[in-house]
Amino acid sequence: MIAHATNRYLRPGEPHVQRNSPGKWRQIVEESGFSIRQHEMEIGFFVNTAAALVQLPLTFGGRVLRKLGVNVDAASLSERICSGRRMTALDALDRKTKAIFSPSLWLESFRRHA
Repeated sequence: MIAHATNRYLRPGEPHVQRNSPGKWRQIVEESGFSIRQHEMEIGFFVNTAAALVQLPLTFGGRVLRKLGVNVDAASLSERICSGRRMTALDALDRKTKAIFSPSLWLESFRRHA
């Protein structure tokens, strides 16, 4: 929405910050005429870490370099490093270690004991 409001082009797959809560997403989806059959909205620890350490710096660095006149396709480089195959493997690892690294599970545990 911010990109649209500022007339900025947001390339498909470009990393961006989401600030909607799970409840807000549910409301958006249901108000759009859809129903939710299964809900899991959490990015796993390993996938999130790969995005933070590879995709975000490369995308940001690419923008800075393009502003300085350097022709670089940082998004393509990021896609090659974080390929679908690698991210699928990290996602599988995330699913197997969800009980250890899931922040929502930790928060739920704290709420129950508080």
